Amino acid sequence: MFSKLNKEDTILRFSLRFLGILTFLGTIMFFMLSKAQDIHLPSYVSYLIIAFGLITAGISHFSVRHSSFRFTALLLVSLFIAIIGTFQQMNISLLFIIPIFLSYCFQSKKKAYLCIYLNLFFFNFSKIFKSYNIYIVNPAVYEFKKILLSNLIIGLFETIIFLTVAMPIFMLLIKQNNELKKSLKEREDATNDILQFCSTATSFHNKYLSIHIKGVRDITKILLDALIEGGVYIAPEYYDQIVFSVQFHDIGKIYIDSSILDKKGRLTPDEFTLIKEHPDRGLELFSLLPKNVLDEDYMRTCKNVIYQHHERLDGSGYPTGTKNISFEAKIVAIADVIDALLSWRPYKPPLSWDNLVSILEKEKAGFNYECLKVIYKEKDKILAVSDENNKALKQLLGLSGEDIIRQ
Repeated sequence: MFSKLNKEDTILRFSLRFLGILTFLGTIMFFMLSKAQDIHLPSYVSYLIIAFGLITAGISHFSVRHSSFRFTALLLVSLFIAIIGTFQQMNISLLFIIPIFLSYCFQSKKKAYLCIYLNLFFFNFSKIFKSYNIYIVNPAVYEFKKILLSNLIIGLFETIIFLTVAMPIFMLLIKQNNELKKSLKEREDATNDILQFCSTATSFHNKYLSIHIKGVRDITKILLDALIEGGVYIAPEYYDQIVFSVQFHDIGKIYIDSSILDKKGRLTPDEFTLIKEHPDRGLELFSLLPKNVLDEDYMRTCKNVIYQHHERLDGSGYPTGTKNISFEAKIVAIADVIDALLSWRPYKPPLSWDNLVSILEKEKAGFNYECLKVIYKEKDKILAVSDENNKALKQLLGLSGEDIIRQ
């Protein structure tokens, strides 16, 4: 899987697609009624309304994947409803609440109010078209000014009724939403404090881990950005979850004695066995966090990264040797390897880019093919991250050429 959606985004995408289909069908209906002479308007006005409906349907479909167009799509759909509704015998003004409510839930209060007032304006403005449509049927019987005045008065009463019914509900939603935002902000602050404590504790246990975490996080972002640029869809919140999870991927190393982590030489089989336990230990430790600290998707992503970032697609990894690896773990796994190979360690100097490529090619069966491709493409960005981190590492560890035991 290259994409992952949260529940709210799934609902919004479905709603936008559904509204887009309704808009398209409404446009076809308007076109057929115009052809059948059930709607009498100047041809250029009819064509403008049809074009507006088709463009609105297209933007609604386009906005499913491009969130920056979502409010525009919701606004255009609601305006289209307002215009089309005046040509029907039934009053569909209450249907405004669909796009208005969506714009409120997923955008902002100001945009929702804008949606309401523009809807009401266009609903009443389009009464001109409806009056003309009635007048043109029998000009000898109907007087355009009287019909227009009558429809505007009816529109005014419809507007008052709509505001009377909808606005109290809307104000209640605003109040509840503000209280919810306050509650979520307090929870977020408490969550950040707990998570910052966990991350800081990991860094204090081993002096180079904080720089390693930063390096893996930066390389992870480079990989994700390159995949997105290459056409892979990664939902924005899923992107944030993956980047967020990096700070916990080595949390299990708290259980490993720092003398092993800082050893200037090859590890013994027993020491390496202890190292290989850190995914299990990290998962155990992370699972102790209260369930309400993070939402379900964030928790799942973090746990996958913690437990699987040393697994390989060919089954050669640990702790389980599984080939069924989550996408987030595939990304962090290769970012972890790149940072480790390109960085100073107590037991080795950083490898050159050519040596890194040689190792990755030798072990490419264990890594995601798409990730390997973008790594070679993003050489300059990755080396820039590595160079910056190595300056800090060399100073932090007090390393010199004599301190390094080369493998």
